[in-house]
Amino acid sequence: MATKKRITVAWLQANEACEKGIRLFEKVFPRGAAITERNTKLAAKANLPAWWFASQILSARKQREFSDAWVAQPYALASREAKAENRKMWPLFWKLWKESRRTKV
Repeated sequence: MATKKRITVAWLQANEACEKGIRLFEKVFPRGAAITERNTKLAAKANLPAWWFASQILSARKQREFSDAWVAQPYALASREAKAENRKMWPLFWKLWKESRRTKV
């Protein structure tokens, strides 16, 4: 079984995450977090940006699948609606992550 990828504040900084995102991640996951279904649900609840994690973690092929689904979402003008759309994308991130681990993309 493949080792679970662990996300830490240091990893976020090395990958040039925004400071606001880093602070939010640290609040939700003070000791870092492995990519698990439970943690993707926590990330969605905290409204961490699914698109950013997808762009940094998923393979190029899986990023395209994620991006295609993202642009298919109705455009939300209000911040509340945008947050709701972001939360909807985390289950897809988890699905694509699991698929990429099985196929070793």
